[in-house]
Amino acid sequence: MQTPRALVLILAVLLPAPLLAQGSLADYNSRLRKINRLSAEDWYQLGLWCKSKMMWPYANEAFVKASALGSGRRAKSFYQLAEIAFGQQKDEAAAKWIAKAAKADPEDAKIKKLSGRIRAHRQARTASGIGAIVEAHKAKRHNDFIDAVIAFVGKPGRDTMEQHQEEL
Repeated sequence: MQTPRALVLILAVLLPAPLLAQGSLADYNSRLRKINRLSAEDWYQLGLWCKSKMMWPYANEAFVKASALGSGRRAKSFYQLAEIAFGQQKDEAAAKWIAKAAKADPEDAKIKKLSGRIRAHRQARTASGIGAIVEAHKAKRHNDFIDAVIAFVGKPGRDTMEQHQEEL
């Protein structure tokens, strides 16, 4: 049985990272010893495994190595790096990685979608973020609209929009 995604996210927030990865570190070292260090595919697969275990620094390292070693996994590695950074709300890093992914594979639909989400999130975080919300709504880009609204409104529990504007 697979662990529900919501439970994993709650644990990731509440538990310290070393506690989550404690059992996985031995597995990581074992997997690291087995890979071909010159194979972009092996590094990419290790990165996916680390990402699934929420071992972000190790996943980042593996994806960076995969992107450096081979053009076959370059776009997908950049995409994974962007996804990790975006998930950690590191907008500048996410924008950098997704731009590299788009340059490596301009036709990939997943890259385009994540690029739009990152762009919407970054626009929403600015004082003119409301413009991104209206633009996404008018263009009927529902995912971008929802992402922009959530990013602009911020964390649940704020009493007023004025508090959010003061934080910006």
